[in-house]
Amino acid sequence: MRRLSKALIEQEQNETSVAICRAMALH
Repeated sequence: MRRLSKALIEQEQNETSVAICRAMALH
């Protein structure tokens, strides 16, 4: 369970970082 939640957190961080990169590219 802890490993799964940890992987989900990493995935969320990756998605947010990608969204930030896209926002930076737009600006």
